[in-house]
Amino acid sequence: MIDLIPSLFRGSPSRASSAVPFLKSGFRVLTLCGLTLGSLGLSGLVLGCSDGSNSTNEKPSPKPTPAPDKTADAGPKEDILPWKPGLVWIYKVTDPSEGVSNKTTTIAGEPEAVGRGPNADTMAYKVETKKRDGADQTISWQNRIGDLVVRYREQSYSAKTNELELEEMWDPYKLHIDESDKHTKHGAKWTQEYDEISVAITNGVEEPAVTAKRTDAWQVSSAEEDGVSVTVPAGTFDNVIVLQKVGPGGTKTYWYARGYGKVKETGSQTEELVSFSGHP
Repeated sequence: MIDLIPSLFRGSPSRASSAVPFLKSGFRVLTLCGLTLGSLGLSGLVLGCSDGSNSTNEKPSPKPTPAPDKTADAGPKEDILPWKPGLVWIYKVTDPSEGVSNKTTTIAGEPEAVGRGPNADTMAYKVETKKRDGADQTISWQNRIGDLVVRYREQSYSAKTNELELEEMWDPYKLHIDESDKHTKHGAKWTQEYDEISVAITNGVEEPAVTAKRTDAWQVSSAEEDGVSVTVPAGTFDNVIVLQKVGPGGTKTYWYARGYGKVKETGSQTEELVSFSGHP
């Protein structure tokens, strides 16, 4: 096609000279700018500018940027009640009849068999709770099952003698907390029914076991999205979940902060979080 240029511009020095730079730069005939070929006997054709990669001046339309997916999973949330060996919660306990004391709850060691009752072979963590410098203590076997933390068995020791005075076992279990979406929404209500097997112990002698049907009624008074805050000795916690439980032991209200567990409890006594080992 380069051989055609001289003949195209023969008799037109000005046009021919204007084509020379294009020829020297290695452009093909189709890269000549602004020449209407109708004047050259090639009616209806126009030579435009190109870098050789496109035969037209049109630029490709930019690809639209996809909108962010607001429904995408932002990752797993922290558990409301953290659950692993070595965690320690310390509470300030205010009791109308006994005054103010501290309570320490520890998840001790690795899972072990519950050891007694309908869940004797079930593996669970031993949880030690001590009040008044250890003079009043309970030992329970609890574990996480999906969104639930449950109790299987509990031993209560006398505050005066430090001797075992009561064994309690539950079938299938006694609910500690239900963290499912369904049961952490504002206004959620549900009940849990279970059998409670109690064995009283006097001077080291066990009395016959007593089994009773129990029902606990739960309600979510405030959900995280309600923006409720609570202040305790450990600090102020925002967006807490407030749960109310009505059962054989009366009515209790619990304040839970995600990642910390229970930060406050009211009922026959008031418990307020002082410190938690799971967060600095």
